[in-house]
Amino acid sequence: MTTITVFGLSISIRHVHRAVILILAFIIYSNTFNVPFVWDDERLILNNPIIKDGRYSSEKAEKDEELNKLNKQRFVLMLSFSLNYKINGFDTFWFHAVNLSIHIINALIVYSLILNTCRTPYLRGSPSDVESETLAFATALLFAVHPIQTEAVTYIFQRAASLSTFFYLLSVTLYVKARISADVEITTKTKLIPVYVQRRFLYASALAATAAGMFSKETAFTIPVMITMYEAIFFKGSIFRRSLRLVPFWLTLLIIPVHYLYGLGRSLESSTHEYSFITHDRLEYLVTQFVVIAKYIRLLLLPIHQNLDYDLVLFRTFTDSTVYLSFLLIAATVISGILLLRYSNPVDLRLRLAAFGIFWFYIGLSVESSVIPLRLLICEYRLYLPSVGFFLAVISLVLVLFDHVHIDSRHIGVSAIGVIVLSCYAYAAYARNGLWADQIAFWEYTSNESPKKFLPYYNLAVEYNRHNRLADATKALESALRLNPLFPPAHGLLASVYRRLGRASDAERESMLAYSSNRDSLKGHHALGIYYSETGRYEDAVVELKKAIDLNPQSDQGYADLAIVYCRQGRFDDAIQEFRKALSLNPGFSGAHNGLGMVFGEMGKWPDAIREFKTALQNDPQDIIIRENLGVAYFNSGKYADAEKELRYVLQIEPGSVTANNYMKMMGLMQSSK
Repeated sequence: MTTITVFGLSISIRHVHRAVILILAFIIYSNTFNVPFVWDDERLILNNPIIKDGRYSSEKAEKDEELNKLNKQRFVLMLSFSLNYKINGFDTFWFHAVNLSIHIINALIVYSLILNTCRTPYLRGSPSDVESETLAFATALLFAVHPIQTEAVTYIFQRAASLSTFFYLLSVTLYVKARISADVEITTKTKLIPVYVQRRFLYASALAATAAGMFSKETAFTIPVMITMYEAIFFKGSIFRRSLRLVPFWLTLLIIPVHYLYGLGRSLESSTHEYSFITHDRLEYLVTQFVVIAKYIRLLLLPIHQNLDYDLVLFRTFTDSTVYLSFLLIAATVISGILLLRYSNPVDLRLRLAAFGIFWFYIGLSVESSVIPLRLLICEYRLYLPSVGFFLAVISLVLVLFDHVHIDSRHIGVSAIGVIVLSCYAYAAYARNGLWADQIAFWEYTSNESPKKFLPYYNLAVEYNRHNRLADATKALESALRLNPLFPPAHGLLASVYRRLGRASDAERESMLAYSSNRDSLKGHHALGIYYSETGRYEDAVVELKKAIDLNPQSDQGYADLAIVYCRQGRFDDAIQEFRKALSLNPGFSGAHNGLGMVFGEMGKWPDAIREFKTALQNDPQDIIIRENLGVAYFNSGKYADAEKELRYVLQIEPGSVTANNYMKMMGLMQSSK
């Protein structure tokens, strides 16, 4: 073990490596703690009854059959979200803190796994301690800072990818430590732990981690395959005895199929929300994945034009030049892995690590990039697990290459190149996270990258509407509806925007289009209720919104919309009750806090209104409408300095705000009259 001397103290270089990984990862993701719930976080986290109730069999949960099945299959993942909610509610800071913690721990496990791999029979003594520590540090650091990981870390629900990878890495690492434990003595302060006890504990823990991984995400299904490959590449001995050690891991392959067939009563392909609404068959998906994998390799080497919703063409035949060229690239890398493994002994044993990395990459992708068709063709978070192998292969080959270049300054050269590359990746990751933090900029970027996908335009319109940019919201919704004319939420939101713009006839048309697309569904009743509310038919609105709530009693938005109708009717006590129901389901729901503040304002209870507006801003500090409401509440409370501060902030963002300008003029007149 290498040590360095700092201020006269001898410090292990491994402690320094771990500290650097932790600090850099924290810095890169330090701008993500206020990133809101996005994409399908609303359905899978905010409106998921399992996370709120903490129980996996409840009457409420059964109302959404597909979500209920997902909860049961990935119950370890959902348990982690439920614990987040129980301790801190839906405060995104703590959800992101857990996600980042998992990512940092994964990077540290990668470091440990590579160090332990260098102690296996095939590699023991070659590479040296310095070489193995350099290899482990470079691979783990690249894993920690690479921008491709941002989707798995910053996108809250994709804790599924990072948590399953945690159990995956933990299982393999514990298995490796169990296999080499016969040569290692572990001491405690009180006694020597017998080697056989240590080995059995590590082995059992590896099995437990394998099972936990399979109940976090289905990609953990390949853990037994990975461990078998590891055993074959890095260990020696009787094939029979080595095979016996692997039998329990191979038996875990029954967990997912048996759970699907008997626990969930469905086939493998309907396992999660990702398998729903599929319009392509197995062959089309497989053929397209050849192109996707080639794109994954490009993204790992050159992570530019990253995207949450890629606009990828579905390929249907192998004869397309893009498909077979991609296939040739994949075949070439696999063959290279075989050759590296074959010729590693006489050339350089680190080539065996490169071969293992290549095989890890493809095994890690095999569940989501093979013959099981998923709804989304390409997702960056699917690279989180496979990237470990890719980075290991690249770093191993680079170090071998530079060691065989006979230049005196080669070590300085490789260090300089490494620092430059890692710095570029780290900056790109930090910038990408900054984009996630600004939801308008994020969806503008995504819609520009994927101009043929309707959902980015819709999500952009939602953000424009929240920030009172109604003209921009209209354009974005029109773009979304050109691509998907039968998308009811877009019609419903466009109707609301039109009403705010005073375009009554256009609003009525869009409301009826939203309702007609979902006449007897939850969305249909909700859309019609909103239409009745906006057109003054409040009793009809109450009827429709209650029907929507009956269909989904866990909808915080449903209770909030009903509260708004009651407020418009002057039924303030009923409005307060409904807003509080919404907040009981989602304490971090800024819209409900804002609505409750408006009700208190109508009742003249300005201190209560200020409290609710401030709470809303804590959950959504970028919402200009809430900040404007807070400024008005301060004004009516006689706190003119605070009112001026909030309203000036609003005018910096929205100079044309009528309300903010009017109140600023009133304060100006009050000051001039003194």
